[in-house]
Amino acid sequence: MIARRNRVRVQFFPEKSRLISNDPFFSVRSAPNNLSFNRLGAVIGKRVFGSAVKRNGLKRKIFGVFALKPDFFKEGREGRDFVFFAKPGVRNLTGEKLLEQINQYVQLI
Repeated sequence: MIARRNRVRVQFFPEKSRLISNDPFFSVRSAPNNLSFNRLGAVIGKRVFGSAVKRNGLKRKIFGVFALKPDFFKEGREGRDFVFFAKPGVRNLTGEKLLEQINQYVQLI
């Protein structure tokens, strides 16, 4: 899991943000945050997974991949907020494919 200061509250994420990736599984958006480090957020709606347990499990997987990359949150540069918006297609991904897909986004960022 990542530290609380490295998580962005999606309620305050600006609507005018840059689209980084858009595919059947996730939309990834980015916006400047006026801090010296990056932050990360995830939005998984009820139409993606009806169960809160499954939604939270997906969030933990997303945050877990980024927790293994501490240089993503390193201070000393212009910070940005990144938010993953899950789409219903993510239900069809197995665990291994899901981690592979998230790692592709890490490369884009």
